[in-house]
Amino acid sequence: MIWLNRTLSLEFLPNPEVGNPQTPIEWVQIIYTKAQAYTALIKEVYEQCLKEGDAGAGIFLQWYISEQNRVEQLFYDLIQECSRSGSNAALLLLDARYRK
Repeated sequence: MIWLNRTLSLEFLPNPEVGNPQTPIEWVQIIYTKAQAYTALIKEVYEQCLKEGDAGAGIFLQWYISEQNRVEQLFYDLIQECSRSGSNAALLLLDARYRK
């Protein structure tokens, strides 16, 4: 990809080793880990924009960082609530809450 007369290489994150998840909470944990990896990648691009003095791109990326932080918090909360309840059935109750 060529941007601002520079060639950029955008590498996609490899899929995490998921093994053989047996429970819904294991899938939520995998999604949470992936969300953290994407947040880190977006923050790296944001930092590079700041170093290059590209304030416009930095402002644009701030929305993505905020959204990723929101997604991470959502999955973190799901994991914590399921851990406290000791039951994967808690995901059904949480689904109803977050569906709104």
